[in-house]
Amino acid sequence: LAGYLPRTTRAIAVFFRRNGIGSVFDCCAKPVLEFGGTELAAVSLEKLRSRLQKAGIREIITACPNCYHFLKEHTELKLTDVFHSLKKLKFLSARLDEGPVFVPCPDRKEHLFLHSARELLELDLQPLEGVQCCGLGGGAMVHEPEIVRNFREVIRTGGKSYVYCASCAAALGSAGCDARHLLAGAFDVHEEPRLGFAGLLHRCLFKFY
Repeated sequence: LAGYLPRTTRAIAVFFRRNGIGSVFDCCAKPVLEFGGTELAAVSLEKLRSRLQKAGIREIITACPNCYHFLKEHTELKLTDVFHSLKKLKFLSARLDEGPVFVPCPDRKEHLFLHSARELLELDLQPLEGVQCCGLGGGAMVHEPEIVRNFREVIRTGGKSYVYCASCAAALGSAGCDARHLLAGAFDVHEEPRLGFAGLLHRCLFKFY
């Protein structure tokens, strides 16, 4: 989220800070693992685990469904999704129009983030049909590019939709899809996902936030 949607990330971080909750911008190591960096992913995950343990952190609120499910599997920390936490803290969302939502791969089984988003935003948010992946999960764009292009074309020609995964927002945005991140909408932030070097730069800058 920090690299792709920096203004949205800052808005979320400011809200949580006002409620006594800090922010961590480290990578969960899932992308590294998916592209074969097993040893590097293990080292990165251990560093993150050690840092949180030393800080006495027992619960993490994640804005990313990928981070949520990956850390839930690889740590003993309590994990909470960002939409649930925002509702618990009585966050008043900007009003959004109804629309279909692209469900990211890790949330397709339980719809945990989706249910929480519906409750916070008071929207029906029906999942888009006929599509499976934005192309980033498991390196799909590398291994099955034609299938991914077909999925993206279905989304692009379907008109406006929502996403709640920053990677999906970037992947679909780069393919010309009109897919807005629900958190950007909730915080009334109007920004397009930063791609390429711009995304990497913003991610690095959050190290000094």
